[in-house]
Amino acid sequence: MGMTSLLTTATMFGALTSKTPPISYSTKLDVWFVACITFGFLALFEFTIEIVYRYYWQKIPRIPLFKEKPNKSTLTKQEKAIRTDAVLLRMELWGAALLLMGFIIFNIYYWVDLYQTYTRPVKQFTEEDVP
Repeated sequence: MGMTSLLTTATMFGALTSKTPPISYSTKLDVWFVACITFGFLALFEFTIEIVYRYYWQKIPRIPLFKEKPNKSTLTKQEKAIRTDAVLLRMELWGAALLLMGFIIFNIYYWVDLYQTYTRPVKQFTEEDVP
């Protein structure tokens, strides 16, 4: 689902840039699409880290996460699975929370800036201003 969303956003961005006239600066819509693509990519990257941790890093010896250092030989398969699930749940919750907070902060900044840009009073030209 994440990959489909990312590809759809990239396709919409490509279609938009192909239909608009070329300009030498970035627009606010360009910033919006790039931010959405970036957050979509970061969500997929976070998911990839979790998958790699689950299937590959489990075999690498590492520092225990708990204060007491359990003897590895006394840990049962079920206890190891519980520890792995706890670490994965913590990683998933922190990753999702950071991405969500980042996206919310970006949205607040973006929409406030957009509102301020388009509600700024426009100077009305008079005949005296024209040379």
